[in-house]
Order: sequence, then C-alpha cells, then structure tokens
Amino acid sequence: RGLGDVYKRQAREYYIKAIAANRLEKIGDAIMSIEKALELDPSLLEVAKVDGDIIDLLPEEQKIK
Repeated sequence: RGLGDVYKRQAREYYIKAIAANRLEKIGDAIMSIEKALELDPSLLEVAKVDGDIIDLLPEEQKIK
C-alpha cells in the first residue's frame, strides 16, 4: 500500500463524517469534513455532486463543474 491509498482511506473516513455531521445538523463540522475529504481525494467531488447527503455542503462553483 502506498501513501495514496492511505489518503484515499482517510478521505473516505472524512466523507462519512461529513454525512453524519450533516444529518445531525452540525453544518460547520460537516463542511470541515467534506473539505478535508476533497483535499485528500479530489476525485470524491464527482461522488459528492450526486450525493443528496453532501451536495448542499458544496460551494456553488463546485456543484456546476
């Protein structure tokens, strides 16, 4: 396993934390988690754009790309 695998695993963990925080209406925590997830694995943006639990956390410019 390389460092990239570690980052992708951490990114998925932050992504799940963002979903949980959003469902609990902890929006600040949710935004911080999704930002960290996308920093670690930018490819998650494509998933986030169609994920009803996450899309409302994305800035407008990321929703339309």
